[in-house]
Amino acid sequence: MATPEGLLHYANDRWYGYAGLNSNNADHWLLTVLHPEDHDAFIQRWAGALSRIEDFELEARCRHHDGVYRWFLVSVSSLKDANGKIIFWFGVSTDIQERKQVEHGIRFLSEACAALSQISDYQSTLNCVVALAVPDFADWCAIDAINNGHVQRLAAMHVDPARIPLILELSRCYPPQRNTSCIWQAADTVRSQMKIYDEETLAQYARDEGELKLMREQSLAIMLRLVGHEVRTVSDGLQAIEQAVAFAPEMILLDIGMPGVDGYEAARRIRSQYWDNPLMLVALTGWGQEEDRRRSVVAGFDYHFTKPIIPRTLSAWLRSCHRQSRRWGMCNLTSICECTFFPRATMR
Repeated sequence: MATPEGLLHYANDRWYGYAGLNSNNADHWLLTVLHPEDHDAFIQRWAGALSRIEDFELEARCRHHDGVYRWFLVSVSSLKDANGKIIFWFGVSTDIQERKQVEHGIRFLSEACAALSQISDYQSTLNCVVALAVPDFADWCAIDAINNGHVQRLAAMHVDPARIPLILELSRCYPPQRNTSCIWQAADTVRSQMKIYDEETLAQYARDEGELKLMREQSLAIMLRLVGHEVRTVSDGLQAIEQAVAFAPEMILLDIGMPGVDGYEAARRIRSQYWDNPLMLVALTGWGQEEDRRRSVVAGFDYHFTKPIIPRTLSAWLRSCHRQSRRWGMCNLTSICECTFFPRATMR
């Protein structure tokens, strides 16, 4: 319920529980609950309704208190007195997540059929399939086949095109093993396989430190995207400096152990740039001695985490930063640049 001027007057306990808010901190819910991509459209419709005194409906993604967005149909209508003057605005939010998923699946199949019908060779067909799956269904997609007892990667796609060579190289250097690979289990059982691996499982399955490092960093980027952050990843210190200027993130997770320009120097150069909004630098590294932490502070880092960091721990910490940013008047932490180095030597 909102006042004639559009200010929040009342919300029920169920809405407060979903958003993780209360009557004391819900004044700016449009910024904290609405998905960034839906925010401007909603503001425009709301402003139009206030100026023209008209009801409206709009589909938008709203953030659950755990950081996951769901689709809602937001219906806004007005209560008027006998003279036509607005008394209150009423809003009803209906969860339509399942409907949107069905619509999304139908649209994907339609687009896939249309695209595949125009292709004659199998390699172009496979490339088209992985391209259609990204980013609608996943951040990256690969098609593997078992040929004479060996797994062969036939096609791959990633939201960051620079990552595609890494995906192909990862498959070549660390081919799936029969006792742990989902593709082998799917072939043996003739059933689809989907698994979520925790830190202990990753360590158990990794064949060496290089593969474990790659799996940790990939899972970190995926986790950040799943909870609504926009993520950019780069492979060395110089790229981190360039991407920081081009992407203008609000937070950077920076690996210290990089060749050429290490994390300390990269942090100093990034700090020397002018930033319109507050920038948080986080050292995410295997070096955790007191001297390492002191050097992090001197280089300009705000926080220092020692790897491996449990994704749930990082996610909880990010949520606390998000709450503090609203309290301090900072920008929302929706843009994160993860600067991670993938040393070529570990992939041989």
